[in-house]
Amino acid sequence: MSTSGSSETPFLNFPPFYTLQPCLETRQKQLQMWVKYVIDYCKTNGVAEIVLSSFPLFDNRSINRSLSEEMRLMVMDLLCSQGYGHCERPGVYSVVQQSVKDWAYKIYNWMISNGYRMEVMDLEDIRCGDRVCHETFYNMQKSIFNDCIDILIKDGKVCFLTSLILLLYRLNISPKNQFAFCSFIYCLLFIRFVKSIVSMLYCGRLLSTSFQTDLLLVFPIIYLVNQ
Repeated sequence: MSTSGSSETPFLNFPPFYTLQPCLETRQKQLQMWVKYVIDYCKTNGVAEIVLSSFPLFDNRSINRSLSEEMRLMVMDLLCSQGYGHCERPGVYSVVQQSVKDWAYKIYNWMISNGYRMEVMDLEDIRCGDRVCHETFYNMQKSIFNDCIDILIKDGKVCFLTSLILLLYRLNISPKNQFAFCSFIYCLLFIRFVKSIVSMLYCGRLLSTSFQTDLLLVFPIIYLVNQ
C-alpha cells in the first residue's frame, strides 16, 4: 500500500479527505476510513510503531495535502480505542494488525491448549520465553501484552491473586480456607523454585522466576508470576 491513492485507496488522492469534516456523521466515517488505511499500511509494510510527526501515510506530497496534528491524534485515538494500538508516549504509538482482544485470546488459548494448568509461569516467559519462540505473539510489545492481560482480567479469564484474596475476604470466606488456598499457591511457587534449581544444575541456566506476591490466576487454574 503506497502513501498516494490507488484503486484500493482512492480517497488518499481526494484533498478534502485530509481536512476534518464538520458534519459529525461524515467525520466519523472519515476517521474510520483513516483507521482502516493505517492498519492496512502497517500490515503491508511491516510497521509496528508509528511516529505521528513523520508517518508517511499522513502526508501526500503529490496533492500537497497532509493531516493536521489534531486530526492525526483523532485517528490514532480511534485506532487505539478499537484495540489496534497503544500510545507508548506522546506522539508514538505501537500498532497491531489484529485487535488486542484477538491477541489476548490467542495467548489464553495457547496456555490452555498446552496444558499449563497447576503451573507457575513467569509473565515474561509467556511474552518472550523459549516455549513461545514459534508463536505469533512471541516478543510482543510489552505495552500491548499488558493490554491483552487486562482484557483477560476484564473478561473473567484471569485475575491477580491479590485481587482474589481480597474477594475471598469480602465474601466472608473463612480465614482457615483462605490460609489453605494461600498455602497451596506457595507450594506451587516452591515447586517452581525447585524446577529452577534443577534446570540450573542440568541445563546450565536458571529459569526466570520472580517471587512476588502479585500473581496472576488464570482459569482453568494456571498461575503466572507478574514481574
